[in-house]
Amino acid sequence: MRAVKVNRPLLDLFAARRVYHRVHSGERWRIGQHIGVNQHCEIEPYVNLPTGDFLPRAVGAFTYTHSILHSEASFGRYCSIAEGLNFMGAAHPVDRITSSPITYDQPRGALRFVGDYLDDYGITDYPLHPFNPVPRPVTIGHGVWIGAQVMIAGGVNIGHGAIVGARSVVTKHVPPYAIVVGAPARVVRLRFSDRNIERLLALEWWRFGPDVIQRFDSRDVDRFLGAAEADAEAQPLDLRPLTFTEIVAAAAQP
Repeated sequence: MRAVKVNRPLLDLFAARRVYHRVHSGERWRIGQHIGVNQHCEIEPYVNLPTGDFLPRAVGAFTYTHSILHSEASFGRYCSIAEGLNFMGAAHPVDRITSSPITYDQPRGALRFVGDYLDDYGITDYPLHPFNPVPRPVTIGHGVWIGAQVMIAGGVNIGHGAIVGARSVVTKHVPPYAIVVGAPARVVRLRFSDRNIERLLALEWWRFGPDVIQRFDSRDVDRFLGAAEADAEAQPLDLRPLTFTEIVAAAAQP
């Protein structure tokens, strides 16, 4: 994660590449404030990020969110993210006497109070024991709908077309086109038949723009698949994502 300072060239870049950061109209990010950008960031055009000050690892076209997106998460195209989405934080050791990060974190880093304690008592010998608390990235597929106040564990993959019910706690991978609810989340049913799910995954319908999807009539999965599979002339999207390098370069301009 890298913090960049918002300036007019950066705001113009977002506007030109159709990366929106608004609720209704106007610009939410203001000149002079800082936003965090994942160093592998790739944001496709036609996304709306009306909350939060982070640009995650990836966001696909036609995705919108009412939640702050975790910097290490990736979101596919056509995702709908309700408010209150949370990601489980860094891991803690469970096989030590204490799970507190006092055993592995730098006392004068995040745990300022430990550093002050050592200074107050003149303690200079304070061994640390290695532990990697970094949370694992989360991957959200294409066409996923995540309900309000969902929590997702690190390292989880949510398959294409899945629906995650409100207030679910997702601790395991979610199959494509599954509907999951609960804490922990469990599969209650699949949205379509196994055969149609196979066809949807093979088709990769998210390759197409909304105009093509609407032409095939998305209201009926059988009709949609029949039309899409028979149409050899439908052109997939050719979108150039906005990258970390471009964002940093724009922010460096006077």
